[in-house]
Amino acid sequence: NSQQLICKVLEMINVGWRNTMEDTHISDINIDGDTHLFAVFDGHGGSEVAIYAERHFKEELMKNKNYQ
Repeated sequence: NSQQLICKVLEMINVGWRNTMEDTHISDINIDGDTHLFAVFDGHGGSEVAIYAERHFKEELMKNKNYQ
């Protein structure tokens, strides 16, 4: 039997009272075989850490011995 995964992704941005969006996200299908990565990083009043996490999270996850 063949199995098929149907995945729909919706992104909604609401900055509310802030002037800029400080959150970042990852939406990555098939990072490793049939593993998918979805993550939201909340900026909490500053985007620097959220941007760093978005840029490096996948790489660090793939290197982590507990993931492998």
